[in-house]
Amino acid sequence: MNMQKISCLVAFLLLLCIPAIAHAEIKTITVTQSYKMSDNETRNEVRRICVIEAGKSVLGQAAAYAGTLSAAKHHRLSPREIKVYTAAALKVKITNQEWRDQTVTTTAATDVDTHYVEKLIARIKSDASLQKQVNEQQQKKEELEQTLAVLQKKLKPASFTDAEDLRKERNAAISEIDAIEAKRMEIIEGIIKKSLDAKKRITVKMKKKDVESLFGKSDAQTYENFQPDNGKTYYVWYYGYTRIYFDGPQVVKID
Repeated sequence: MNMQKISCLVAFLLLLCIPAIAHAEIKTITVTQSYKMSDNETRNEVRRICVIEAGKSVLGQAAAYAGTLSAAKHHRLSPREIKVYTAAALKVKITNQEWRDQTVTTTAATDVDTHYVEKLIARIKSDASLQKQVNEQQQKKEELEQTLAVLQKKLKPASFTDAEDLRKERNAAISEIDAIEAKRMEIIEGIIKKSLDAKKRITVKMKKKDVESLFGKSDAQTYENFQPDNGKTYYVWYYGYTRIYFDGPQVVKID
């Protein structure tokens, strides 16, 4: 094969790769939050408060970005839905934390994988039970965050005796937030595991009965059209966030 043909082949292969690369865009969002410790607080308590506030801030920015994605527009999500579903989908990482005098500064980040977020949004919208679960978790978390804000205002000027009780209340609220986050991660990790397993084991031309024998009843069912030009609607089963498209009894696409 001469060099001209090789060059043409390489160029063609690169063109094939471009849509896949573009589709898998990952945007990293980073915020920095500071918190000054009062006489009534310990360093560990202040560290945890700063982590919670930084996480809240970075998820707020992530939700604003998620609102620009095609899935948010396709499903006509309200600002509230975008906020809740984004918070359910993403993991916040603490990338740095440092002290200077009595002030702690925390840097938090989250990676918004557009392909993953859009698929999880579609999964949540297809399942009323999952919608209810993530909404209740987010509502409870926000109530606890508001409780923390009130307790912090009371704590800073409080007497030593009053401060002890306020700190106990605040630490209890922090523990509840941690429990909500642990449960959320358990749910999301379960969805991801099932999604990857379904993508690996289900194949095109497989029959519905064979899919059910492998994975049991689907997590959700809906109708979608993955080929708008032909105007045909396909029956879709969800396993995790993986969509299995059926034409009659047979699998025609796995996404």
